[in-house]
Amino acid sequence: MDSVADAVDAVKGATHIVVVIPHQFIQHLLDTIHGHTMPNARAISLIKGIGISNQGMTTMTQIIHRTLAIP
Repeated sequence: MDSVADAVDAVKGATHIVVVIPHQFIQHLLDTIHGHTMPNARAISLIKGIGISNQGMTTMTQIIHRTLAIP
């Protein structure tokens, strides 16, 4: 395992993605790595908080899975 500063480089070839950032930055991160994750990758979120919209409340895990289109 290597440490890299670039988010896209960090997810290339990854089968598991662990997300541990403040919730304010999640959408920017997801927009950055979208399209660069493996289709069978699994995301694990350690982010506290929920997203609130007109449709209701959403967990960070749901936001990650929907944005990245991964299971």
